[in-house]
Amino acid sequence: MAIQHQAVIPRFFDRLDGVEEGDPVDLLSEDFRFEMVFPGLGGPPDERISGGKEDFRQFMEALHARGPSTPRAPGADRRHHIRTLELVDGVEFMLGKAVGGRRNGTILAAAEADDQGRMTRYVVVMTSVTFGD
Repeated sequence: MAIQHQAVIPRFFDRLDGVEEGDPVDLLSEDFRFEMVFPGLGGPPDERISGGKEDFRQFMEALHARGPSTPRAPGADRRHHIRTLELVDGVEFMLGKAVGGRRNGTILAAAEADDQGRMTRYVVVMTSVTFGD
């Protein structure tokens, strides 16, 4: 019987946003595969990042080395807000919004986790299209 774990996308976002202590890379399985697509949305050029666990680690290190690309208002933090999260046939599907970061907009994500609750697959795209605003 598989061990039941809390949804992996919220745990991953909480680590990315610093809400939960720890490195988000620690939530990734050794065979992790991902792809992230971010449009320029009037700022930096379009960006597409993909690969495995080490590629994600390098992306995060480069991101932290750059520092914030835009000044933030006092008390404003980067945050991923989840509006809808559903589990269908072992795949989490999420609709939400990213705010306070170098890119802001609607995010759509899908993820799978292994029996230990580590993320094995992750796809996320960002768009300027909003839902229910």
